[in-house]
Amino acid sequence: MGLINMNVWNRAAIAMLCWDLANNEDKLWIKWIHAYYLKGHNESSWMIRKIMHAKEIVDQVKLKEGKGMVKQIYDYLRGEQTKPKWKCLMFKNAASPKAIFTLWILLNKKLETVDRLAK
Repeated sequence: MGLINMNVWNRAAIAMLCWDLANNEDKLWIKWIHAYYLKGHNESSWMIRKIMHAKEIVDQVKLKEGKGMVKQIYDYLRGEQTKPKWKCLMFKNAASPKAIFTLWILLNKKLETVDRLAK
């Protein structure tokens, strides 16, 4: 349907945190992780381990500085996909939620029309 895949988006957000750890040491949470987990060699939490495992993704993606870094990683992980042509009909208009839902049902050929009800 052209919606965001939340599993892939989550992996992209975690990969961005890994990129932040490698490149930006001016943030407080990054300094804390470097001091407590990386240099202290303490037992790390599941969150830190997940961020560290995202290094493979960060190494593969060529990021451009600026905004939209999670989107850049998301687009890389998702690969080439064409956007549905009908997406602008559903999501970029001022229609009520009922009209959007009805259009969605119509596009999936599940709308109870007179001829379908006759069957």
